Amino acid sequence: MYKVEGAGKKAGKEFANVYREGKIVGSASITFIEWMRKRVPERQLLPEQMALIRWYEKR
Repeated sequence: MYKVEGAGKKAGKEFANVYREGKIVGSASITFIEWMRKRVPERQLLPEQMALIRWYEKR
């Protein structure tokens, strides 16, 4: 199971981290998450990326 948390800002962009078993397994900017959600078919996404998109949709 993946856990996603907002990670604050880096270089002026807001980021989110994906954790699995307490370790960071992925990270992406909110802008990139929005882009993935709109442009990339779900079948091509990794589970970590899907977790980021689901977190963004609930946010």
